[in-house]
Amino acid sequence: MLFPTHLDPELHSWLKTPGLRTLWATVRAAGGEARVVGGAVRDALMGRPVGDIDLACTLPPDILSDVLKAAGIKVVPTGIDHGTLIAVIDGTGYEITTLRRDMETDGRHATVRFTDDWQADAARRDFTFNAIYLDESGRLYDLADGATDCAARRVRFIGDADERLREDVLRLLRFFRFLAQMAEPGHPCLPDPEGLAACQRAKERLGTLSAERVWKELSRLLIAPDPAPVLELMAREGILPEVLPEAVHFDRLARLIVLEATHQIIPEPVRRLATLMTQGHEMLARRLHFSTAQRQGLVALGKIKLPEILDEKEIRQVLYDEGREAVRDALLLRLADGAEDQPTFWPLIKGWKKPVFPVRGQDLLALDFTPGPAMGETLHAIESWWRAQDFKPGRDACIAQVKERHSSRGNSCTSESRE
Repeated sequence: MLFPTHLDPELHSWLKTPGLRTLWATVRAAGGEARVVGGAVRDALMGRPVGDIDLACTLPPDILSDVLKAAGIKVVPTGIDHGTLIAVIDGTGYEITTLRRDMETDGRHATVRFTDDWQADAARRDFTFNAIYLDESGRLYDLADGATDCAARRVRFIGDADERLREDVLRLLRFFRFLAQMAEPGHPCLPDPEGLAACQRAKERLGTLSAERVWKELSRLLIAPDPAPVLELMAREGILPEVLPEAVHFDRLARLIVLEATHQIIPEPVRRLATLMTQGHEMLARRLHFSTAQRQGLVALGKIKLPEILDEKEIRQVLYDEGREAVRDALLLRLADGAEDQPTFWPLIKGWKKPVFPVRGQDLLALDFTPGPAMGETLHAIESWWRAQDFKPGRDACIAQVKERHSSRGNSCTSESRE
């Protein structure tokens, strides 16, 4: 694959985004230059949809901030000490970072010096394909031979791989994340041998990373089109156990990926993570500092047990208790274990709307029940009967069941009436 030296805005509509054109013009008017860099350029070269647009800029961050504000552009100083801010135009955020060189690093943080040297900025970046810059005319500046690596689908560190990892060991996880993200069917992404060896040497330093940074990279890796081969590679190299020792069932993940594609289900990192493991869900969620929703989702997937023999009635019962998404994911995990798929279940799950139990406390009060445990027990019993009837009886049938229940016990509803 040969990559061009220019991108034609007529063929790449994202280059004509009004917000991006405004940023280019604003920086140029202030005597600076801004170029798109990183993922947007990489994805454009590989023919993929462009998402977030990040830029590098020659203006120092304080001057850049003042220039943008003077132009009426909202500025969010997310990492101003390291030269990064977000310019917000028409609700879209553009991350802009001043060109810099790293002066000192401790494996997690860097002391930086701002510069206007594009080559120096490229030299401090992680991978070759992340050092391709694009200016407002569409011209590409490939300062680390990243286009060659894009064409070969190869992940290669800029310069000395060991040095890049000493600067920030998170790059180790990013190395594997890009291996998964850049692969395509029939075109696996290849690890640079020197880079892979450097990652193996640096693996013990992964424990210095915060849980939040680790999960951010792992979650991005997990939702790649096919992360299973990369995770297996990480396991063979002894790297995966450093951050995710619970992950052992790569065959289950591979089957899950096929199922997601078959049933057009959007990949979700917690579901894919659950497929890899059989125990320790709660402990892992706490170790990686999951959000409450993520923790509850992972723990539920470790606990939900679908009946051995499933039919549509059984599915409806579990749907009523656990909800549509939880049952969908539990069924996916069961099928990933090798159970036979039953296509009729999927329309049922997709269209599920939880039925509303038609009897309320006030209905029993109208029958002269006394508020208290006995009334609660009756409501629970009638709901259980309603469920056993597959949620079909309406309000009148349920009220009749209340009366019949008390009649069969030799009590009338009024035997519990208020005095």
